[in-house]
Amino acid sequence: QFFRKEYMNNLSREKISGSLFALITEEYNLNLLGYDEIIRSINLTGKTAQYLDVEDGTAGFQIFNMGYIAGDIPLYFSIEWCAHHVYEFHNHLRIDRKLNPIGRVLKQF
Repeated sequence: QFFRKEYMNNLSREKISGSLFALITEEYNLNLLGYDEIIRSINLTGKTAQYLDVEDGTAGFQIFNMGYIAGDIPLYFSIEWCAHHVYEFHNHLRIDRKLNPIGRVLKQF
């Protein structure tokens, strides 16, 4: 996970071990508007398959998340991998916000 330092200073691994929502809204007093999430089906190979303790080529997910705060500002970005069934699912959750796919927003980091 990657966080914007100017909004979440003094962040540590211990702080992000609990609820990310509570951390953002309670510890840092930020207004979280929502997030973009893209779940892509992939074949887990190499070090990723090894890390997840599955056979090379096992079906899995690659999950991209980007959370936004007030002012339409991207606050955090994460990429996760997990072993599950194969499918692709796009989820866009937003309050009063125009569609802004992750690809266009990454350049702001």
